[in-house]
Amino acid sequence: MSPAAARRLAAKLKREAFERLFAQQLAAARVAPTIPQHQFALALGRKWTADFAWPDYGLICEIQGGGFTGGRHTRGQGYEDDCERQSVAATLGYAIVPVTPRHVKDGRALRWVQQALVARGWKP
Repeated sequence: MSPAAARRLAAKLKREAFERLFAQQLAAARVAPTIPQHQFALALGRKWTADFAWPDYGLICEIQGGGFTGGRHTRGQGYEDDCERQSVAATLGYAIVPVTPRHVKDGRALRWVQQALVARGWKP
């Protein structure tokens, strides 16, 4: 395996670990059921997925990694692609809650999602 492929695999495993942790937090807090890896723009012919989505409440949560390591979300094309995805999601009626792994670890991501859901009619 090339060094670049090894770095990509390590980043994927780390990202998936934070997605699992967030899913566990959501379940423990009894937050409205989510659809992980929801394809939100299929009607437009795009296969974009949201890390977590609540279509009935018009909400998407994205865990953005690599902020301090020069990951794809902070580099030119990756940032452009993220802006396009988020803008299209907004035109489809979604609010987006972007979070980092630190926000997942310290509980802020969970709190923000709960607040956003309540603002959209979810009753805990």
